[in-house]
Amino acid sequence: MKYDSQYISRHPLSAQKFNGFTLVELMLVLVVISILVAMTMPSYQAVTNKGQRVEGKTLLLEVQGQMERYYFNNQIYPDRLSKLKLYTSDIIDSENTYYQVSLDNANQACLPDRCYLIVAKHHSGQKKEELWLHSNGAKEGPW
Repeated sequence: MKYDSQYISRHPLSAQKFNGFTLVELMLVLVVISILVAMTMPSYQAVTNKGQRVEGKTLLLEVQGQMERYYFNNQIYPDRLSKLKLYTSDIIDSENTYYQVSLDNANQACLPDRCYLIVAKHHSGQKKEELWLHSNGAKEGPW
């Protein structure tokens, strides 16, 4: 089919000129996006921190179970984590290395063979926190 020039000039879109977005419109979109990001970032960081903390808690409870198993078999608590079957080192990294778990042997209120204090220290980024787990079940830190 052949189009004549009169049909093309009468078409509603032919007379319009298409321009891109203006700078003001683009800046407005950027402002809206930045406000949305600023509103969601704190909640995202809170969820991330909770997930990391769960990893530290899980490792603490796993080490506690191993300590109690050792006590059941030997009637004393080990003075090093490397004495436990699962671990070859005295400092244990969590799965994603957000926390390092170790025994706190400097605790003066605790007799070495009769009780223990396990400490999980957060060591990634700038966030520094500690989770403590005592042999009597007491917990310290942001559990």
